[in-house]
Amino acid sequence: MSPGELDGLVDGLVVDFMANPKNNKTDAQIYVQFLHDLSKDWRSLFYLHGYEESGDSAYAAFLKHSNNRMQLLPDNVTTESNSILVRDIIFFKILSMAFVPPIRQDFINQNPAQKPRTVTARPATAKQIKISRNDPCPCDSGKKYKHCHGLSH
Repeated sequence: MSPGELDGLVDGLVVDFMANPKNNKTDAQIYVQFLHDLSKDWRSLFYLHGYEESGDSAYAAFLKHSNNRMQLLPDNVTTESNSILVRDIIFFKILSMAFVPPIRQDFINQNPAQKPRTVTARPATAKQIKISRNDPCPCDSGKKYKHCHGLSH
């Protein structure tokens, strides 16, 4: 999975679970930080190895480490849209799908002239959910939306 694809999944997931008023805000912020770190670390790893087979062991170690870290996260944060545990979504939609070798091979076969490292990620699109001006900003700054990213709107 390219970093742009991962960022798109993460952005949509964060917006969804942050919108759930039943979630403990502190627990939700822990997930925001975990997902932010996951995306940043995946981007660094991807730029080192791209779709090259030589990076398989590094990807496997990263995914195992991320899965172990995820087991320490609170297990009570759910999405607003369908009340599914965020931990399950991270495991099944992100960690399990992050690096699938057959997809890598299909990409290489379709683009033999292009080096896999130079892949340009397509822009991420997140599901738009209305954020109230007085809600915490989803960027995890700790500020209200109206004093952070809401200033530009």
